[in-house]
Amino acid sequence: MLAIIQFISALLILGSLPAFSSDVELMSYNVENLFDTEHDQGHADFEYLPKGHPAKNAGCAEIENDYFRGKCFGTDWSNKILDQKIAAIADVIHRDGRQTPDILGLVEIENLVVANRLKNKLGYTKAVITSGLDQRGINVALLVRESNALKYVKHKQIEVTTQDMRKPTRNVLHVQFNVGKNKLLNVFVNHWPSQNNPSRDRENVAKQLVEYIENLERDGKTHFVTIMGDFNVVKTDNPHAINEVLLSPRTGLVDVESKFRSSTSARFSDMPPSSYYYRRGNDWNHLDKIVVSANLFDGRAEEVDLDSFDIFAHPKYSRSQNGERVPVRFEINHGRAHGASDHYPVSVKLKL
Repeated sequence: MLAIIQFISALLILGSLPAFSSDVELMSYNVENLFDTEHDQGHADFEYLPKGHPAKNAGCAEIENDYFRGKCFGTDWSNKILDQKIAAIADVIHRDGRQTPDILGLVEIENLVVANRLKNKLGYTKAVITSGLDQRGINVALLVRESNALKYVKHKQIEVTTQDMRKPTRNVLHVQFNVGKNKLLNVFVNHWPSQNNPSRDRENVAKQLVEYIENLERDGKTHFVTIMGDFNVVKTDNPHAINEVLLSPRTGLVDVESKFRSSTSARFSDMPPSSYYYRRGNDWNHLDKIVVSANLFDGRAEEVDLDSFDIFAHPKYSRSQNGERVPVRFEINHGRAHGASDHYPVSVKLKL
């Protein structure tokens, strides 16, 4: 009888405990020109072709700028070089032996061929990618490692190029996951127009993205939003697409890095000032961001683990500049490659 009472008591105690929770880690990483070795029709990908490829000479010859034309002719983007590029990117994502993130947003990636090569190398279960209007043929992609806590539902690409833009830009990738009963996580991967475009173009993309999120079909379900990628917005932009549109009071969205850096418990000693370093002016800019909906900061069951926020500077792919660690971009010298990307990855965990 005593054993039965003890067993029932244990069940009652277990029943009073909170439900099991799991962490889902998200990472955003601009992998800097991850191209395959083939020519995609209609795209100016000639620099990232091997020497001797039938399309390379004619394509490079059409480049008007002397420096970039010479660089195009001089780059031998062989399978060997591509393997080295993928190995370096994988090294960074592994972060000295840590678990790879559950959701990996990739910026500056050409197509599903290279996305799948990286997926297979890192052990992800699924890869999805956009096929936008960028003239060079770069897109954004997402790799995911599905689990009981994270189940892929669907994806869609949002075309944000408009007629008044200086040149076509990358589509935004929307991927939806089931993270619990009637709970959906919406992940948006972005690569907004570069600083060669006026700030109005980035504002335009921000407005379209905010409108799209506001019009998400809710169906009585709880929706969580995470927006990641390279936004190409600098502090001098006017209008400022991040502060004035994406993070305006109307949206209720929260910039995770800003929240982290304002936290009294934030740790800065092992983290670079940002993910991208401008050699001109010895300046850092917060181009790469993770922005989330306010309901991931409301103190309920699903929350951002703010202490987990990280900008990872891999020692192998960093160099010292004015006392700071800065990323080493991927370059080929005399047939040998070094570096990984000119950006560092940004990551954070969600408690579900």
